Amino acid sequence: MLVLRMVLSLVLALALALAAPASGSVEDAPPPLLQAMAYVHPKADTVSVDFVDWAQLKRLYGHEGITSASPLAERQRFMLEVARNESLPVPLGLDRLATWPEAWGWDNTDLDWQARYWDGRNVLRFGEHWDPAPFRAALESFGYQRNASGGIEGWQPPEDRMTTDLRLELMRGEIEGPETSHTYAPVTIDSAERTVVIHDIGPALPPKSLRRAARSDLERIADTPAVRDAIALGDVIAATVAASPEYLCRWPHEDMLAEDPEVSAVVDGLHRYQARADGYARSGAGAPATVRYAFSYKRPRQARADLEARSALVELGTPWSSPAGEVALLDARVEGKELILDVEPLHGHPGPYTGWRYVWAPFASCGPSR
Repeated sequence: MLVLRMVLSLVLALALALAAPASGSVEDAPPPLLQAMAYVHPKADTVSVDFVDWAQLKRLYGHEGITSASPLAERQRFMLEVARNESLPVPLGLDRLATWPEAWGWDNTDLDWQARYWDGRNVLRFGEHWDPAPFRAALESFGYQRNASGGIEGWQPPEDRMTTDLRLELMRGEIEGPETSHTYAPVTIDSAERTVVIHDIGPALPPKSLRRAARSDLERIADTPAVRDAIALGDVIAATVAASPEYLCRWPHEDMLAEDPEVSAVVDGLHRYQARADGYARSGAGAPATVRYAFSYKRPRQARADLEARSALVELGTPWSSPAGEVALLDARVEGKELILDVEPLHGHPGPYTGWRYVWAPFASCGPSR
């Protein structure tokens, strides 16, 4: 067991060295996306992570100091800029700006990053300014019960229902989303990490299970295809990372591609990958977005074999919607088991080229079953 942990530690150190800028070191804090990946439990969880780097968005738009204490008009301007120009896979929180600071003691402008997981967890990493006391007071006022044992606080919700627009489950969707019959969500707080986890998995979960689901441990997932893909993305504004066959390989490409034999023939020659990630970056506000896709294979030779075909499929486009030419292929390469594609949307906006909205693109196909 000791040998295994030493090996994992070496793998993680290498991963962080590859992800860090040249001037950094493996002792530096992991990049935000890897911090989010550390909440995945690969033996128990289906790996599916939606991620947004709020700290980077604040820097990009010149709002580094914005928090829920800032004037409402300033927070609304920032969020509207993000809504118009960015493509985020988690809710923006526009509908919470006016009510949540008073009700809960924070809103999205207080976050450094946010991630959402397959099991419904929503992990919120707050900025250094964050004081958990107002949030604790809000939980108590709404009837939450605190379980004080362990390093992470567990808060169990009461059985009574809440006003719809204040339920914490709504962190997973906007207010106008469909009603649910759930009571409001269990919560854990890790003050040392400035992290709140909204679990959204029912109030009956034992406190021990809540705290286990709220602990981050990058070592346990370090040498997995999903983390290798996350490392390949680099420093991104937003990302989706998955190693879920339910998502990655669910669409009947034979039927959808039948009308274009050229594209269909290329797709039929692809190999299945184990994980996929996409994300995007910008050099500055208003600069074109660069979208990166990373595919992690079981063997390096499979990645090398697919490089030419996936590159060609990007340029061919999709036969059932817009013609080829929506994106320009900037670079295509293989690094170990990972195939990496960099593209630039010709109109500069990152959507709809990130997240599961673009899972139907032929170049993202898993390939036929083998």
